[in-house]
Amino acid sequence: AYLNAEGELSGLFSVFMMSALQVISIFIPGIAVQVVAGVIYGWWKAFAMTYLGFIFGNVLVFSAARRFSGVIKDLMEMTNRKNSLVDKINNYSPAFVLGLAYMIPGIPNGFIPYFASQINIALKPFTVAVAVGSIVQILLNCIAGHYLIRKNVAAVVAVFGLQVILIYLVAKNRTKFLSWISSRQTGKTKDTGA
Repeated sequence: AYLNAEGELSGLFSVFMMSALQVISIFIPGIAVQVVAGVIYGWWKAFAMTYLGFIFGNVLVFSAARRFSGVIKDLMEMTNRKNSLVDKINNYSPAFVLGLAYMIPGIPNGFIPYFASQINIALKPFTVAVAVGSIVQILLNCIAGHYLIRKNVAAVVAVFGLQVILIYLVAKNRTKFLSWISSRQTGKTKDTGA
């Protein structure tokens, strides 16, 4: 009711800010913002605002965490186990691994930019990983909200089922993906003579 009462532009800006805030806060579930935005504004307006807000929030957190990396490391208490995870990610493709992490629903993805600030990835590849890794999930969540208000339960179930299938396929083929990335990195090393 509040978003409708504020007018469409103000409401869409509020959705953008809520989407950014859900990343910054860590505790606000992004799916709730995306589905509700889809209910109120339809899937494409909701997608545009939640997607851009999500990317903005991640870039903001990543940049701030990099700036204050000493404090973040202390807060995260990087143990040997976590350091080995950081090493593994750095040995593969950090952008790809982060992109995969953004695809998985249920992971509090507000943690990801804090963690990403501790691995070997620059801002531009991080931003691309966020954009590519989150696009399908955010789009499908907004579409689910669009159909939810229309009481099309079959479409909502199909949208969430599609997400589960995509995640399953990526998880099942993760070694193929990582091998492919590893071979590309080896090829780059040979090509550059490094």
